[in-house]
Amino acid sequence: MPLYESQLIGGFLFEAGVVAGRLSATRKRALPPTAVNLLQQTPKDGAFGDLVMGSQRCLLLEFKRTRSQVSNEKSKWDPLQLDKFLEDPSLVDLSERAHLLAYGDQSTSAVSIRLCHYVDAIRLEALKELDSCSANGLLKHLYDESQRQRPSFGVRPKEFFTYLNRLYGLRDRRSGSGDQDARGGPWLSVFVSRDGVLYHAAETLEQLLGLDQVLAHEVAPKQEKDRGYTP
Repeated sequence: MPLYESQLIGGFLFEAGVVAGRLSATRKRALPPTAVNLLQQTPKDGAFGDLVMGSQRCLLLEFKRTRSQVSNEKSKWDPLQLDKFLEDPSLVDLSERAHLLAYGDQSTSAVSIRLCHYVDAIRLEALKELDSCSANGLLKHLYDESQRQRPSFGVRPKEFFTYLNRLYGLRDRRSGSGDQDARGGPWLSVFVSRDGVLYHAAETLEQLLGLDQVLAHEVAPKQEKDRGYTP
């Protein structure tokens, strides 16, 4: 029996923490603040999908239980709005870098998470053409700058905000957000400091995507004070 989407998301987020922790230890410095927002079954779900994450590079992810369910994503769209999406070259270009669809690839008890471009999932018929990378490959690409010979996944915060705004204007949001503006808060970011893991909530996505500058000012005085401290 295939795993549920929530189980795949949980595994993906755990793996993200492991990858980020290993890279942070290797570089001997904390990674920048990371936006981690599980939107499944929230008012934002109908507009944006399941997961928003990223820091210097941001991504929107949709999850499906199996490869065969990928084709169901197209049915969430109003046909006219979908045509507008696919006929806009600049929007498609942003989507190819900022929006992925993940699905479970299960053989007996062994499970992996594979990913493809979201825009391909809603416009292609041949599923064999959809596979792009593994979850581990994506996470290394997001967190490790040495892996970015070709930065095909993730966009800078400003581009990401642009994409979400344009997507919001096109998506059929009736099943998720109703009349509520899904771009509003709360939004969550996670930051690793010398004091451990810190959580920061923001009322708008703009505030969240600029959080690295805010925390740099908050943490810097404490680090300066600690320099002369001997335990």
